[in-house]
Amino acid sequence: MKNIILIALLITLPAALLFSQEDVLRPDGKPGGYGEAVYDDYEYSGSPFSIGFEVGGNYNMFSQNLSWDPPLTEPIIESMEDGSGLSPYFGVFADIPINYMFGVHLKLQYNSIFYSNSGTGLIDGFNSNTGTYNEIAAELEWDNSFAYFNIEPSLRINFNKDFFALLGVSVQVPVTNAKQSATFRILEEGYSFDGEGTTEITEDGEADILDTRFGLNLSLGYKHHLSNSMYLVPQLHFHFIPSKLAEDEEGIPDTWKRNTEGISILDATDKQIHHLRFSIALWFDL
Repeated sequence: MKNIILIALLITLPAALLFSQEDVLRPDGKPGGYGEAVYDDYEYSGSPFSIGFEVGGNYNMFSQNLSWDPPLTEPIIESMEDGSGLSPYFGVFADIPINYMFGVHLKLQYNSIFYSNSGTGLIDGFNSNTGTYNEIAAELEWDNSFAYFNIEPSLRINFNKDFFALLGVSVQVPVTNAKQSATFRILEEGYSFDGEGTTEITEDGEADILDTRFGLNLSLGYKHHLSNSMYLVPQLHFHFIPSKLAEDEEGIPDTWKRNTEGISILDATDKQIHHLRFSIALWFDL
């Protein structure tokens, strides 16, 4: 968290110092006044506010801590410790200038989330020839998806007439539960899960996620002028969300190797997800 705040300060502080310095040669001000602030050939319009809409994509980065007691050799669900994926979002925004350098920016968004992963591990497979269970290789493919409604108030900081940063908070309110899917697949011939020839199992379900999450939003954007009052604005965003995605799960029996290593107790803790986003906004001055 400290590193993220430090990065934000390093990005925004130089611009703040540049545009807030007093004129030391004229401490009482320039005779006749300075007039309107000017960025090159651009004059601050004093527009009361701006509105627009944006669409974009998330790169979602999920992580959790998995621990077994007693430890297992290459557990099949170890790939669930982390996952990633792409998903879309869209929303509207309003922007209210404070002066030529600062403004208040508010986004309201519908944000879908998706992440997945896959990996191999060891399970107990039934050998139909010998009638025994042996340790064999298997594969797991899994994914999670859900949706949030985002409220993002931010401070806008202009570096020049077109280049700006947004520094603020992200409030994420879930609108769906998490939908989960996991497919287990045996990779060795002559083995099955149950002695009846089943070599692939798919499990679908839902899980609760926490009601509301809070995080830090840092964005960079550039206003490309389409007309005097309309702009196309690409933006890059990083959302650092220290709030947990879901409650910890403790005391889960892992039975995938009950015949060769015995049942182990699994704890799944510290579930988090962060987002790197890219968006395109259409911005209108009113």
